[in-house]
Amino acid sequence: MRLFFILFALLYFSEIRGQSQDSVIFKNKPKRLVSVSPLNLMNRFPTVFLHYETHLVGNMNVSMGGGVVVNLEDDAEGFDRNFLNRRGFKLNNEYKYYFEGSEDILISVSLMFEYFNVKFDRARTFGFDCSNSRDCSYYQFREYAVTRQQYRVGAKSSILTKVGKRFIAEAGLGVVWDVRNYSHSGRLEGFDVQFGDTRLQEEGSDVNILPIPHLKFGYLIR
Repeated sequence: MRLFFILFALLYFSEIRGQSQDSVIFKNKPKRLVSVSPLNLMNRFPTVFLHYETHLVGNMNVSMGGGVVVNLEDDAEGFDRNFLNRRGFKLNNEYKYYFEGSEDILISVSLMFEYFNVKFDRARTFGFDCSNSRDCSYYQFREYAVTRQQYRVGAKSSILTKVGKRFIAEAGLGVVWDVRNYSHSGRLEGFDVQFGDTRLQEEGSDVNILPIPHLKFGYLIR
């Protein structure tokens, strides 16, 4: 994390220095921009996500975004009892540096910070007083709530291109340090066997470094 702050400071002070030596006019970079992220609808927790980007200083912009999780139902055949009634929200903050480019194509690097708070219900059958993994004296079905809080810090590079006078498309790739914490509310205790996907039975906390693709379509306000 310290590396990201150092990189941000270097970009900031190099930009200030460049302004003092040669006036930098924010001419071809977006000053105000609203955009949507279609890839956020293509994951386990589909989200309607909106971004607002504005000029910060020199060649630097700041972007703020947020969205709500939508519960897109699966078809009956592929019904997933692990992730029922999905809900929650996601927040995003980026500090973006634009390199000098052409009139219609720009390249940028950015630092990003994200927070996700998503909830869902899970349906499970619990076995009690079991002699093995299948034969139990008593079974009970329970649907309980799971909360996942997720923190991300990362960096990415992007290419922005204009589509007409006001519309833009932006694509890129980044890497994030991803921390996830799970909590379960209403799950039965004291059981011997929990029937279902064993990979999901011991959710607690998890830390990963993940690649992330990036795609936006936006409209230039100014």
